[in-house]
Amino acid sequence: YIQRAMTILKLFVQSYTGATKF
Repeated sequence: YIQRAMTILKLFVQSYTGATKF
């Protein structure tokens, strides 16, 4: 459960970073 949450959080952060970068 925690691992899945970490993966989702990482994906969200990556998407947010990508959006900010672009």
